[in-house]
Formats: sequence, structure tokens, C-alpha cells
Amino acid sequence: MAKRGRKARITEKIYLDAVRKGRTTDNKILSELLGLDRSTVLRYKQNNPRVYEKGLEIVNGFKSVKFDPENITYEMFKIIPVIEEWIEIQVTRRVGEIAIKGRVRSLYNVCRYLKVHPDNLNLNIVSKLVVDSRRAFDNNIEWHRGLTYLTIRKPLRSFFQLVRGISGELLTSKGIDAGRSRGTGSHSKQRVTKLEREKFMIVLPEVTKSI
Repeated sequence: MAKRGRKARITEKIYLDAVRKGRTTDNKILSELLGLDRSTVLRYKQNNPRVYEKGLEIVNGFKSVKFDPENITYEMFKIIPVIEEWIEIQVTRRVGEIAIKGRVRSLYNVCRYLKVHPDNLNLNIVSKLVVDSRRAFDNNIEWHRGLTYLTIRKPLRSFFQLVRGISGELLTSKGIDAGRSRGTGSHSKQRVTKLEREKFMIVLPEVTKSI
């Protein structure tokens, strides 16, 4: 996304709308959503402390939303408005039904583990989980069921791109990339190492069962 820099003008409404969409006041994420340099966003916050405080109140309001990770079922999770929106976008884009179910189930597991309502998910919250799961994957360390790197990476990327409007570039910088597994072969068996295939076969029953 092109940066407009100092010539761009941020209004209170534009700033607060970005805060609501990103669920954060983080300069990097807001600059991405607004198409501006981070320095421009920071300068606006410094020059408009009242608006900045409003943004903090909005974010804190999202954090106060009740979410019961112990009792919410998958069926209940699917009818949360933001999840319904995500599903609808995927259907419009002709994503397969099985793929959609797998993605939603993965996000359900993420939200329950983090104890965070999907409305309140932001990159700062999920990026650490993705990085930790990737580290476990790379080092063949046992990881939380339903939260393996191969299970959560693409669903999270889809959610943040389609619902939040976050660019692939920013997601990749946070460790939520869309690249294939290591390897250069064109055949599916050549794209991954033997160890990676073994790891995938371990998590495959978990993924298919969740669907």
C-alpha cells in the first residue's frame, strides 16, 4: 500500500475507525490500515492526546467483552457476527466448504486457548503464538493440541486479511506467512523434508477430526 506521508490528513473519525478495525493503537498496524508512515500516525497521536485517549478507551472496551472459553461451543462460535462475516467472505471467494470449516475450527481453538473473543484478536496477541508454534514445529517439540503451526498459520492469515484488511506483507513480518514449506521441488512431496512430512502426518488426524 502506498504511503502518503506528511501530505495526508488524519481526522478524528479516520483515526478512531482504524483503531476499531485493528483493535489496537499500535503505530505499525494503524499506519498499515491508514496507508501512512508510522511517523505520521505517531505525530497525530502526540498532537491530539484527547483523540488518542478515546482510542485507548475503545481498545479497553473491546478487552472487556465477555468471552467464556470454557463453555463456548464450536456451534456458538460460528454464529459470532465477525465469524459469520469471515465465513461469508470466504464463500463469496469460492473457498471450499471443508477448507472453511477447518479454518473456523482452528480460529476457535486459538480463541479458546488465548481466552480472547475473536472481535479482540490483534496481531500483537496472535503473533507470539504463531512464532512459538513455529519454533516447536521446527524443533520437533510437542505442542498444544489444535494449535500446531501447520494448523493455525493460514487460518489466522485468512482472518486478518479478509476481515481486518491487514496486508500480507505486515502479516508475514509478524511470522504469519503464506509461503510453502521449505524445499524447491514442484511436486508436493518435494516441497517438504522427510521430517516435515512426518510432522504433518502426526497433526493430520487432528486437523481432519476437527473438520
